[in-house]
Amino acid sequence: MSRQQLSGATGYRRPEGQGLDQVHRWRAFAVLAVSFFMTVADLAIVNVALPTIGRKLHMPESALQWVVTGYALTFGGFLLLGGRAADLLGRRRILMAGLFVFTAASLGCGLAPATGPLIALRFVQGAAAAVMIPQVLSLIQRTFTGAARARAIELLAAVGIPQAAHRVDNYPHEFSGGMRQRASIAMALACQPRILLADEPTTALDVMVQAQILDLLTRLSSELGLALVLVTHDLPVVAQTCDRAAVMYFSSSNGDSDSK
Repeated sequence: MSRQQLSGATGYRRPEGQGLDQVHRWRAFAVLAVSFFMTVADLAIVNVALPTIGRKLHMPESALQWVVTGYALTFGGFLLLGGRAADLLGRRRILMAGLFVFTAASLGCGLAPATGPLIALRFVQGAAAAVMIPQVLSLIQRTFTGAARARAIELLAAVGIPQAAHRVDNYPHEFSGGMRQRASIAMALACQPRILLADEPTTALDVMVQAQILDLLTRLSSELGLALVLVTHDLPVVAQTCDRAAVMYFSSSNGDSDSK
């Protein structure tokens, strides 16, 4: 893997279009936030306007209560259905349909000439809001975690984790010792370091895995232009891996020299 291939997401070179993608994500977030706000603000607006609605349409108190209750009933009743519909038909499609129906029902409520149409449209509004809310929350999560997940998969693959796209959701106890060590290296690379500090990276590993980890560290240091600082008590590892060595005693260096 070339330096450019691995560093495209580590900060050495910003991929073309990344800034544009970021703008698109925030625009999408703005649309989703407005959609969510509309559904929540509706109840507050209607509650404040209830006296005026009752006076203008000459509605009795029992009918006036259904203006609020009708919305709440259908919202609660259709909430799970909205999530299931999105699984079958697609989240963006369901969101846009719900947003259209909610907006049209809101306009109809404002123009309703009598009690019956107003209450019926409030039921429609509640159902549309129930369809929208799960999609808003899901799309926000996918919009802002998709890139991070792809980055994690790329780093796991770069350090030699097999089937990284499938292993990214595994727990640590599902990894071998060597794979956990590789995952730790991937986590360090995610911080876009110039210096990589490896503190006893081969402890408790067998000889074969130890050699693989050292080869990986050496390769990454060369390909990414990283300065590798290796902390170890294993002098053969120092001789094999390091260009220069320093001996520490009581937190003080006794000088450094060529490790060979």
